[in-house]
Amino acid sequence: LPPAFVRFSFLQTGCGKGLVLFLAAAAGFQHLIGVDLSQELLSIASANWKLLGFGEKATLELLCQDAASVKLPDSPLVVYLFNPFGPGVMKRFMDNLEGSLKDNPRPVFACYYLPVHHGVIDRSETLDLMRKEVDYRIYASPEAMALSRGHAAHA
Repeated sequence: LPPAFVRFSFLQTGCGKGLVLFLAAAAGFQHLIGVDLSQELLSIASANWKLLGFGEKATLELLCQDAASVKLPDSPLVVYLFNPFGPGVMKRFMDNLEGSLKDNPRPVFACYYLPVHHGVIDRSETLDLMRKEVDYRIYASPEAMALSRGHAAHA
């Protein structure tokens, strides 16, 4: 992970048992947030986190709530969405994210895997499409775009 990204928080909606969160921790993210509606899956994610021993390298918050109402961190952020919900919840989630970005502009990347409802994010006023592939899309705030361009120039 490039040094500039270590300070990013990593948030996954519909995190289930935590696999993507563990991969993010292994990649170097130090603050991870998993959101799911199933307390049972979050309990498994917590047990897996302890079993894998990431606790000394990173912090993990597991939230049992509607992703659309999550208080987003004020830090730079990577959001990972694995087609977690329908267009209604996606719209509410994006309203939350856009409000957070308008209140506190910062680098934010949104990685949307299996982007069934990409039209909701495509209409965003705060995130621009950065990369488009068949099975995923990456969106970025203006601050994230600038950071990405700066990193590419130094690579």
